[in-house]
Amino acid sequence: MTIILSLHLAARAAAAKIGETLLLIQRVQDFSDCATPTEWRIEGEFGVGRVPLPSGELQDRVWARCPFGAPGDVVGVKEAFAVYRAWDDDDGIVEFWEGPIPHEHPTPGFTGHGDTAFDGQWGPCYQADDYMREWHEEIGVEWLPAADMPEWAIRTHLRVVEPQIRRASDITIGEWVLADVDPATVAPEAWCWLTGVEKV
Repeated sequence: MTIILSLHLAARAAAAKIGETLLLIQRVQDFSDCATPTEWRIEGEFGVGRVPLPSGELQDRVWARCPFGAPGDVVGVKEAFAVYRAWDDDDGIVEFWEGPIPHEHPTPGFTGHGDTAFDGQWGPCYQADDYMREWHEEIGVEWLPAADMPEWAIRTHLRVVEPQIRRASDITIGEWVLADVDPATVAPEAWCWLTGVEKV
């Protein structure tokens, strides 16, 4: 399973140490013609929404799948990227991959990321790498959308630790900041997935 994160959160996840935790927030799906739950419980990768009956009892009526998976699931992070190669002995010569990005890595035996691209092998670079921004601007990188990233270019994997569902109004400012989400974009009464993940 893969997920797409904001540019800032992708950078934070890439820079995180193994075992470091991050926070993801995403609004729970709309309920269409279902009654809106008043509370939730978590079962694996599902949130079970409980709706009050006329008798006052609560009934399980809505099931929402966590967009990040169940506890223990490992997800890959897709992010804006480009595929290029350069040569140490030809300063300034950089070649970008043209055409559709292949599902298999174009360099046989490729085992990692980063500096391998400077050995004349094809390799990915990432828009989220702020420390490389000046060089990226100098060589004129044309970024590809995160949705197009193949599995071999994914550098960050996160394990789902603790999914929960809360009202947007109950999420703290600190939590919104950690998740790189503007709370003004979410109605206060909306239910949101609040999911802890750790770098693996």
